[in-house]
Amino acid sequence: MSYYIRYATTDNCTPTLEELGKGLTAADPRYEIDGDVIVFDDEDYGLIEINKLGDGTFEDDIDLLQSFAAEKKNKQSLLAVLHGCKSMVTVQPIWEDRDEDATLSVLKPLWNWLYANHPGLLIGEGGDFITENDELIE
Repeated sequence: MSYYIRYATTDNCTPTLEELGKGLTAADPRYEIDGDVIVFDDEDYGLIEINKLGDGTFEDDIDLLQSFAAEKKNKQSLLAVLHGCKSMVTVQPIWEDRDEDATLSVLKPLWNWLYANHPGLLIGEGGDFITENDELIE
């Protein structure tokens, strides 16, 4: 079973893996992005990719996220964000022998950096829309 966490950006500047790697390294020098893998302290924590409008995968993901948003109390504001989305950073966590919280806590600086540098919205697996303050949007 696949598990994905997505950050939908609404600005016109698509983040790059290089930019994300620099942001993570600034948070802690033990981070790096090696190809498409987020590494922390020499352990793999996630596969990362960046999709943008027009690449096919982006449209499929937006359709899925819009279906999740349509079921939420705040669907209009969520759908507006998704409609304005220009690119998406997607991470598939690598769990290894770690528990979920340990892996997700290592990925947290990525989401913090994205919120600080690219306006957007974090979406967890199954359509959990998450604010910058880790609150669920119903």
